[in-house]
Amino acid sequence: MLLQTVKKANIEQLHFKGDPMHRPVMSREVGFLVRGLVKLSEWLNHQIGLDQPAQEGEMAETQIQVYS
Repeated sequence: MLLQTVKKANIEQLHFKGDPMHRPVMSREVGFLVRGLVKLSEWLNHQIGLDQPAQEGEMAETQIQVYS
């Protein structure tokens, strides 16, 4: 059967697709601490306006500008 040939992967070996801030808490992390710090980070980002999308013409500091 197909199910017998599929190797079961450890959940931590799978790559999470999506916002890394909302990935599941891993077994080596302290769950209540992770969740609390993520909530604090989201609140702080909202307070200083970092949760807004970039405006037209703005460029993030981490982006590299390529000239041709």
